[in-house]
Amino acid sequence: MDSIKGIYAVLGPHVPESWIKMELVNAKHDGILAPSGEREISGIASRMAKRHGEFIGHLVEKRQNGLRLFSSEWQRSQESARVFREVVDPDNRTPPVVVVPAINDTTMAIRFACPRWNQAREQGAQDIARETEAFDAIHGQRVQMQVSHRLALVAKRAISLSLEEISNIYTLCGYDMSLFDEAGHWCSLLDTHTLSLLELRSDIKYSRVYGPYGPSLNRRMACALFTQIGREIERALADPENAVSTFRFAHAETVMFISTLLELESALGNGRLAIAGNMTQEQAQARGFKTSRLAPFSANIGIEIYRDQDSQAVFSLLLNEAPVLLPGCKDALCPVDVLRSNLAGKIGCDFEKECAADSKA
Repeated sequence: MDSIKGIYAVLGPHVPESWIKMELVNAKHDGILAPSGEREISGIASRMAKRHGEFIGHLVEKRQNGLRLFSSEWQRSQESARVFREVVDPDNRTPPVVVVPAINDTTMAIRFACPRWNQAREQGAQDIARETEAFDAIHGQRVQMQVSHRLALVAKRAISLSLEEISNIYTLCGYDMSLFDEAGHWCSLLDTHTLSLLELRSDIKYSRVYGPYGPSLNRRMACALFTQIGREIERALADPENAVSTFRFAHAETVMFISTLLELESALGNGRLAIAGNMTQEQAQARGFKTSRLAPFSANIGIEIYRDQDSQAVFSLLLNEAPVLLPGCKDALCPVDVLRSNLAGKIGCDFEKECAADSKA
């Protein structure tokens, strides 16, 4: 919020008034689900109901707790769960959304329950700064020249911006596209190549803070969540008549922690090479960790369990409603044993022990 206030202060007098969205800097709106977010969640729920309406209807008809919804304590998560529930259960037959207090939440608001992760994040700041400096040395001048040229056409004067300020314009472009369906304001200052470079600059940070190129703890942050999901899957397979559909509403970083545990950076592209400021264009394009794909607005990830025509248990992994193939999968419907194999050694952790603060730090 402070970074956006800063851009508004610097550029507000020089850009059209319609570019300034005060709700983005109003503390009263912080953490609240925006109208566009409601539409996104409603759309996801509608597509879910259309794809699995008969199954969900059967669950709800058979017993009230056949459909379960959990939310983290944050208001936006609770509102997302409410909107989703109203679409998939318009007759209000299922139990209310269960809100998990942050102090006990090891499955959704994960980072808030993990003191060691916060320590590791602080320790990794130097690596992020070093790689960002390398990026800026290679690409900074080109990015600044391109944005300054386009900004001068709008402002009718030359304005010099730092790379941090330009990165904040990139953030505002994301808000414009996702919250306001507007591509002609802040996004008009960024050409396609600059957008890809600024995403790479952003990914240097997020791939280390939440992703696979930060502390090894990142690989285990979603362990408690997937331990629980694994138990739910096994119960459903053992007793399909009492199977339950469970939906959890959390945060973008929760999806990133899940993708890190599942090593989706390797399923989506080249995950072997850590994101670095001096990556070649080919390496950057081939990388599997891209925030725009992993954690856009209303990011979601799901596992659906089926029986195939031979009554064998199969699963489908969906990232933002699109199938992703884990290692060992040949098709979108993949044997559950492949999922078990991928999760082996990644679940069953002692979350409290993993996340206990390091007294030596």
